[in-house]
Amino acid sequence: MGEKLGRRGRSIHGVGVFPRLETSSSCTPSSMASSSELSAIYDQLKMLSINFVTLRKENEDLRAQLRSVLTASHGQTNTNSRGSNGVHSDNDYYYELANHNLDEN
Repeated sequence: MGEKLGRRGRSIHGVGVFPRLETSSSCTPSSMASSSELSAIYDQLKMLSINFVTLRKENEDLRAQLRSVLTASHGQTNTNSRGSNGVHSDNDYYYELANHNLDEN
């Protein structure tokens, strides 16, 4: 049947004809990255690592600033936490944020 269709291959019982695959090294592209590609990937990885460390440090600094601002604003505005309509004012939310564990993610 394979010969009639013009294909050369092997017949597997119950499945059909499979064409032969060319396995010469000139036909198969290399799956290995070149040294210039590896160098570019390494440079990108290094840049991302530096950015990650920088962002982590900035995050820690911002958390410390937020804690100090919330603590200071809570200390200055602790009077009259409920408005005239009985609804909590912003002071209650500052207090909750100041006492909330900011290290949770």
